[in-house]
Amino acid sequence: MTVFRRTGMTTAAVLVGIVLVLVVVFAAAPTWARGAGLDVWNLPTVRAEQAAATSLRNELEDQHDRLWQQVGAGDLVVDRLIDGQVGLAEAVEELTGINADRPGFVVGLRCHHRELTGASDRELVGVYAVDKADRRLKTGPADRRAAVLARLDAELKALAGR
Repeated sequence: MTVFRRTGMTTAAVLVGIVLVLVVVFAAAPTWARGAGLDVWNLPTVRAEQAAATSLRNELEDQHDRLWQQVGAGDLVVDRLIDGQVGLAEAVEELTGINADRPGFVVGLRCHHRELTGASDRELVGVYAVDKADRRLKTGPADRRAAVLARLDAELKALAGR
């Protein structure tokens, strides 16, 4: 008995079968098919979405880098404040300048310090500086922390006009 093999016919039949399955799946459940990536004919839209996502990712990475630069610069100012190289009023000016283009910086301070309802932006940044100094001093000697915080509290009261 002779068997005739028609490789091309088998391949064509399998290909037609796969295409039919994809068409039926997309017709029956279009949302699921799109989510699974089975709508290959929508490639230009997917590429445009990918380009938009890549652009957004780059923008967010830039914002992230800028935020860490601001945090690092603020840490340096607070270190100088702790060491007595600058006073609180000068540190507030520097911190305000460093964070000037930081979206929501002062609004965030107002939310965090709701009890300071009548505080000016300068006073809020002063409170931020003192809090940051306090956090940095927690692991050091208690007597140094107490002395620095007493100095900063007095400067904060002067800054607030109390």
